[in-house]
Amino acid sequence: LMCIVFLLNLTTVIVLIQQLFMTYRLLTVGPCGFEIAKSYYLNPNIVTMRHMAVKGFFLSLPLFVASSSCMVWTEFSHAGTHTLAIPVVVFLAVMSLVMLFINKKHQSIFKERY
Repeated sequence: LMCIVFLLNLTTVIVLIQQLFMTYRLLTVGPCGFEIAKSYYLNPNIVTMRHMAVKGFFLSLPLFVASSSCMVWTEFSHAGTHTLAIPVVVFLAVMSLVMLFINKKHQSIFKERY
């Protein structure tokens, strides 16, 4: 799970940083820089990449919490204290679900307004 989280976050960083850099670069190209930057920023491929990167990031957060709970379970298991691991793992699993719920709620409100 941590590998998936890493790849989703790395993809997000690459897409967003490149788009920010290229947008500002186009803005400063000259008198028509704003129009060029606007056409780049609103290009359907660029918009799709940006939206997928942000969705991947918001998916990676609950995955990170869930994978952290797996790591906690493993560490506590090696120490032989399963009873201490259970509340921590349950709490992290619940928080992961809460984060998914919050993300879905934001998405539904946005789609309702947009």
